[in-house]
Amino acid sequence: TSKDSVLWLWSAHNKANKRLRGHVSEDPEYPKIEFPLDKTCPQCHILNGETISWNMVKVLEFLVKLYSEKSIAVSRDLRDVYAARAKGIAHMSVESQ
Repeated sequence: TSKDSVLWLWSAHNKANKRLRGHVSEDPEYPKIEFPLDKTCPQCHILNGETISWNMVKVLEFLVKLYSEKSIAVSRDLRDVYAARAKGIAHMSVESQ
């Protein structure tokens, strides 16, 4: 279904980011982080003790809303949040080395 396709692409994107995180080819301006961040979609994350998993229903709702035609301007704002967050992670990882 179209919903399955959206979730498959999202999952593939996160798997690729996880695999490439810290790789020599990683752009320090855009580190490989899982999407969406807890800050932008707290209901997408499920905390079980120390393990974090995804609430797939909420992830799908978030993605559909984020990439809907009505949300284009909002998407730009969230992109800025992710870019700022990514830069913060990049600086932390450089400082910790």
